[in-house]
Amino acid sequence: MPKEITYFENDDVVVTTTRFITPDRTYYINGITSVGTYEVPPNNSLAWFLIIFGFILCIPAIIGLIMLFFAKGKFFVTISTAGGEKEAYWNHDWPTVRKIVKAIDRAILEQNG
Repeated sequence: MPKEITYFENDDVVVTTTRFITPDRTYYINGITSVGTYEVPPNNSLAWFLIIFGFILCIPAIIGLIMLFFAKGKFFVTISTAGGEKEAYWNHDWPTVRKIVKAIDRAILEQNG
């Protein structure tokens, strides 16, 4: 039995040659057929409303600008299995999500030889 190699690990996620472990679930690499990402941008509707109508009163406009500045989108790791496509994990940090996807890709390639 080959030793299990860890390709990625942080506080939330572990990717090894055989498993993809998230806070909610463990997926076996040999059951994953593909992996990808997508982004859901932040909803800035309230921020824009405060900015546009806030010019009457300065405070709402300032609050709206602060909201726009700190708004973050969500980046998802998606995996495909025999059961269909799933959103397996999300994070606001794109580099972390990208590292997870690369680690899963590497583990899939390792499983398939």
